[in-house]
Amino acid sequence: MILVLMGVICPLAILHLGMRVNHKTLSDVRWVPIVLLILCVAAGVMALRRSVPQALSRKRELEALVKELGGQ
Repeated sequence: MILVLMGVICPLAILHLGMRVNHKTLSDVRWVPIVLLILCVAAGVMALRRSVPQALSRKRELEALVKELGGQ
C-alpha cells in the first residue's frame, strides 16, 4: 500500500497539480519528471522485493522461537 501511495499516486498527483497550476497539458510535460517517476516506482518495487523475503524469514525465526519457548 505504501508503495502505491508514495511511489505512484503522490508523484502523479504532484505532476497533475503542476500541470493544472501552469495551465499545461500532458504533452507539454518534459521527459525528465516522467523518467524520474518511473525510476521511483522501479526503486520501490525492487526494495519491496528485497524486504518481503527478509520479513518472511524473520517471521519463521520468531515462530520457531515462540514454539520453542512454549514447550518449556
